[in-house]
Amino acid sequence: MLLKVKNISFSHAFSFIILSLPLIPLFPQNYTVKTFTTKDGLAHNNVRAIAEDSTGFLWIGTWDGLSRYDGYEFKNYYHLPGDTTSLPYFAIKSICVDGANNLWVMFDMGQLAFYDRAHDNFVKIPDLDMTNSQAVCNIDIDKKGNLWIIGQENIFKRNHLTRTIEKFRIVDKYQNPFKINSSINSIYLKADNEIWICGDILYHLEKSLAKNNGYLNYNLEAIYNILPEQKGISASYQFDDRQWSKFFESVSGNRWLFSNNGLFKQGEDGIFRKFSDQIPSNEFTGDKLFVWGSEKSELFVYDPNNRSVVIVPPEISQHTFTYFCQNKNLFWFSNRTFSGNPIGLTQMIIVPEIFRNYKTTAGIKEYEAVFSLFKDNKKVIWTAVQGRDYIHLISPDETFSKTGFLTNEMMIKSSHLRAIVQGTNGIWLGYYNNLLLFYDYSSKNFIRHYPDSKYFHTILANSDGSIFIGSDKIVKYNPKDKESEILWKAPEDMQIYCLSSDSTGIIWAGLNFSYLLRFNTQTRESEMIKLSEDLCNIEDIRPGNNNDLWIAMLGGGVCNYNIITKERKFYTTSSGLSNNTTYSILK
Repeated sequence: MLLKVKNISFSHAFSFIILSLPLIPLFPQNYTVKTFTTKDGLAHNNVRAIAEDSTGFLWIGTWDGLSRYDGYEFKNYYHLPGDTTSLPYFAIKSICVDGANNLWVMFDMGQLAFYDRAHDNFVKIPDLDMTNSQAVCNIDIDKKGNLWIIGQENIFKRNHLTRTIEKFRIVDKYQNPFKINSSINSIYLKADNEIWICGDILYHLEKSLAKNNGYLNYNLEAIYNILPEQKGISASYQFDDRQWSKFFESVSGNRWLFSNNGLFKQGEDGIFRKFSDQIPSNEFTGDKLFVWGSEKSELFVYDPNNRSVVIVPPEISQHTFTYFCQNKNLFWFSNRTFSGNPIGLTQMIIVPEIFRNYKTTAGIKEYEAVFSLFKDNKKVIWTAVQGRDYIHLISPDETFSKTGFLTNEMMIKSSHLRAIVQGTNGIWLGYYNNLLLFYDYSSKNFIRHYPDSKYFHTILANSDGSIFIGSDKIVKYNPKDKESEILWKAPEDMQIYCLSSDSTGIIWAGLNFSYLLRFNTQTRESEMIKLSEDLCNIEDIRPGNNNDLWIAMLGGGVCNYNIITKERKFYTTSSGLSNNTTYSILK
């Protein structure tokens, strides 16, 4: 059964800023959280391990029992004394799913079991030639889906395809048996021949090519300090305090440690120290999320795709026990209160944002209004900035320049540039009053035209080379014969602020009082549509990809209007928009 999260009701909704790491853009982000406890059917509130199988079930290992969650409800499994098909112990330390969709469960006393799906029970694994069952430290899955069992003196690899088990000894540089610390949080398998074991101490092991006493060995290459004081990364707070750390080696060769106590980077001296410098833009890559905590109990969830990090505040994360990234938008973690009480299982859904707001050094001030945007054939953005007597150009590298200067007399008569649209082999430039220019790509000259209109703040290029001009009417102007034709007149006290056309040739016009005009140029039929009761000017209209329009409403944010169903959805600052005073939309 697939895990269905869309039917879950959320108890809290939070809107936070994704605080940028150095060299990372600042993006707003929303997320919702809900915590599941024993009241919701969870086996125990002390959640210690989380995994997902290929059928979509979420498995949750707790202090007392194992829970399976299908998106609707929990099914629990417990240790039953005398029942060999139940969990072999009550307290679960680690769980993972191999490439054959087998669920493996490791317990506090070192026992190992797998889930028998056919009989819906558990099978305990023998002690694998270890001196005692407690010698098992942890389990993990490699990129190929194979199970790795880490003991204090031995390592076992189970191939999920052949179901065979290989045994390796851990030896020092003299080939003597070496015993690692039993407090193991995770393992990192760079390849079959290289393993990093993370815990209070970080061990680097490499596979030997020669057998010793009939066994292949993993040679201890190095033991790394996590802190200069050599205290290790963990610090015991109280009973059953859960520490976690994960090793990562980037494509650049840098070695990192993500832990509940911070983000660490290995220095040239081999010591891992807390990292507080700039993070290179391509250091962390891939589809998975990177997670670390802090001494202040914050939780950081970093998405390498948009190079941003969600900061979960201490009042939500508190003392995090463990976490699981189901996908880039769905994140689970368990925690306890600052006083030590386990809270349960928390689900965090990161809401994908429609809007990303960038602050630029491209020469436009925050207080300046930009009325129109256009990208030319060289990917240069032309901008119509309020109050300027020239056209502001932004190059792809965000450097800026100026063109199309007006004389003082012309600036007084025409005011600033208001509309920029693509024409045939050039750009049409409409100013607020009495000025319409055409910029020719070939000659790089500005040519003035004189249609039958006083206002040119709203223009729309037609496929036949003509243009439509909107004011208190719609005028069609043919630049070849210099002829103008009135197509439609607006009701009294109404003005057209923008024009757009869809794939069917229908003209859409934005007016004041939140009115949208649908005009058929062939039949001359028109329809006035009131989008909302707000008295907004519709400043810009852009066709979408699904029979819809994106509409900029002055003071009303952005409206998405479906031209088939007439359904409308509004986006404002509460949705992540930088400002509700929207003038222009560039797709």
